[in-house]
Amino acid sequence: MEVNSYAIDTSLGLDADGNAVVVYVAPDRWPNPTTGLDVYSRRLTWGGTWSDAAAIEPVDGLGATAFGSFNRSGRGVAAWVRKDVAGTSSRLSLWVSVLR
Repeated sequence: MEVNSYAIDTSLGLDADGNAVVVYVAPDRWPNPTTGLDVYSRRLTWGGTWSDAAAIEPVDGLGATAFGSFNRSGRGVAAWVRKDVAGTSSRLSLWVSVLR
């Protein structure tokens, strides 16, 4: 079952009941992407289908490398490096979001 055909930097977490959460970086503003990347998450209930993508940072194309970590109950934290200014990597910030 495909989650996103353009995803990179993926992290997958499972809870004790087999439900899943995935955090990934993908082109922004899909299906009409620009050159930027943003950070998204999706959920999968056991036996169901993936939820719609939920942006976990501003959808402005400045997101970059992302990581996720999850516990057995399916709660997690996503962290990503984000450009402060479009078109440059001279200044980056670290962002974090709690996934419930």
